[in-house]
Amino acid sequence: MCRRGIMVAVLAALLSLSTLAYYGVHGRVCQEPVAWVALEKERPWADDPHAVFAFDPAPRWFPGMGEPLPPRTPAEIPTADRGVTLHLSGIEGEGGLVLCLTLSTENRVVYREVEHRVSNEIPFLFGFIISGEPVRIARPTQGAWSGGRTLVKVVEPGESRTWRIPVDGASIDRVVGRSVGRVSIVAVFSERQPRAAALAAEWSKTDIDVLPSTMEGTLARSETLVRSNELLLRRRGYGWGVE
Repeated sequence: MCRRGIMVAVLAALLSLSTLAYYGVHGRVCQEPVAWVALEKERPWADDPHAVFAFDPAPRWFPGMGEPLPPRTPAEIPTADRGVTLHLSGIEGEGGLVLCLTLSTENRVVYREVEHRVSNEIPFLFGFIISGEPVRIARPTQGAWSGGRTLVKVVEPGESRTWRIPVDGASIDRVVGRSVGRVSIVAVFSERQPRAAALAAEWSKTDIDVLPSTMEGTLARSETLVRSNELLLRRRGYGWGVE
């Protein structure tokens, strides 16, 4: 074999090995961080007390809570942060799956960053786990216009707050695919407003990385970051239910 042919064969072998190392479970990219996704109201313009929420498959993360990318596994996020905990459960309501999240705190006031025009109604991100492996999604994500930011109180010391969120089961399929029959879900809370994960590397270059002030003044402490327990879901027909 000529020298050129040997070089081509070596390069092809190296490419094959790198491709195998690069792609992971269900074709998603192992080198990518966990795909933390948000729940958004299906009709954001409607003032509906019975609104259903859907998962947006575009990955997001919290400014300032990573170096600079999101964690590569949910286990890197603590289940308790200075007395703050998050519990995730689920029920099967008349309209389908309802996620219940309870945020509790012992001694700290828990805040939430809000931003004019772009704040999520639900202050959590969610990750999915299939057969022990977190789902990872590699896709470009466009940014959004930003607005004035501040921190508002979410939970007072010694108290808890619970969110009950009806979920469109079809939106889970947009994250994990239609071929999956069982999946675990985990939630994460930060006092920061989540943004497009594709912009993570740019956060440290702007004032977005700086924690805003509360209504009472500057918050002179590090932000809370905590994850919930895992909740196992099973496909039921065209929807999802709690295992």
